[in-house]
Amino acid sequence: MGHRAIGRALLQGLVLTASCGRAPEVDPQLAGRQAGYAAADEALRTRFADGVSFGDSRLEVSRGAAPGYVPDWTCRECHDFDRSRSLGMERSFHTAGPEAVVEDFEDASYFHEPSARHYEMAYEDGTYRVTRYQLDDEGARYNQLSREVDSVIGSGHKGRVYLYRTPNDELFQLPLAWYAQEGIWRMAPGYERADHSGFE
Repeated sequence: MGHRAIGRALLQGLVLTASCGRAPEVDPQLAGRQAGYAAADEALRTRFADGVSFGDSRLEVSRGAAPGYVPDWTCRECHDFDRSRSLGMERSFHTAGPEAVVEDFEDASYFHEPSARHYEMAYEDGTYRVTRYQLDDEGARYNQLSREVDSVIGSGHKGRVYLYRTPNDELFQLPLAWYAQEGIWRMAPGYERADHSGFE
């Protein structure tokens, strides 16, 4: 079962619960996976309850939704923080915004022939927005959908892909990508097929 199918199943369950007061049936496979994730997180919280050794000292680590991480400042002990901020690695994942725009938006569109869909990326007032649409025989748009970009993956040295956040606070990838070395917009890896998952 894919992420979208799981999301739909959970949403349908919430709607049923709200409308009739009965708890939805739980998919045993999904419940088993969720229990496994929870057990793994709890094991990390236990393992790092007293922090981790770092030289002669102990560092506290995160214990919340993502247990086992050290604070950013810890890395400064060994890494030149000012220099690392200029490296691609430092900018490989970030919130979409005006701080690190490298894309060319003059011709930020692409027609994906296998799916007969057009894609456009716009940037205005610090906001990225992807639009998908198709054209009828008269050239009028239909099946149009737009999503605001929430996060960017990629420093922009080679390329970038974009993520949007659902109302359930999940991140999904958008089909359009920026290929910096060629200076072009094309489908993201995995979205070249006619039957790609697209976005909702």
